[in-house]
Amino acid sequence: MTLTPADEEKYLTVLAITHYVIAGLVFLMGCFPLLHFTLGLGLLLGDFPPSTTGDPPPEGLLDMMGGFFVVIAGTIIALAWAGAVAMVVLGRSLQTRRRHTFCLVVAFVEAMFAPVGTALGALTILLLVQPSVRARFEGEKVDPPTKAPTEG
Repeated sequence: MTLTPADEEKYLTVLAITHYVIAGLVFLMGCFPLLHFTLGLGLLLGDFPPSTTGDPPPEGLLDMMGGFFVVIAGTIIALAWAGAVAMVVLGRSLQTRRRHTFCLVVAFVEAMFAPVGTALGALTILLLVQPSVRARFEGEKVDPPTKAPTEG
């Protein structure tokens, strides 16, 4: 697949904008476990009133459940927000034509998250492996491709 320099510029710009949009969505999705995190903190700190009916829970059960909620939700939040930051940096790197290897690594990680991440990561990888695009990231001047002379 041979792209013109104008097409490469257009695709890099579109990919950068798309990464910003997806990063915003990933950040938003990473906020949903905040409810579980808050619930876990409430269980750990004992903010819930004791039950007036039935037997009380076994000693330490609420602390253990709260700990699970905090650790699991906190891990999901941290990973989602770190992924969103990586996508924002990737989008900025595509705009400024810097950090080619970083862009490839993040695109490969993105490709693991189907379906949107797979499509976005694959398209980013396909564009970044083009020699002329790599040359743009290295600061070389890229000349438009020339047609081979026809014999005839």
